[in-house]
Amino acid sequence: MSGRIPVEMFFLREDEAGTLQARLAAAIVRAILETRARPGTRLPSSRGLADSLGLSRMTVTLVYPHILQVSR
Repeated sequence: MSGRIPVEMFFLREDEAGTLQARLAAAIVRAILETRARPGTRLPSSRGLADSLGLSRMTVTLVYPHILQVSR
């Protein structure tokens, strides 16, 4: 099993349209692609990512299941 994608790889683009959840989902996809994350690489904890981006943990926890669904 691989490691974890560093929380520093995630950022929200100000110029991106859409809801906060959609922008977060796009940021997660970008981080996965930019790090060339291998299968089994873990995402940051929801609390860690929320703290890093200044979001509520609920926002992150609502997005994570959708990202996991798409990746399967």
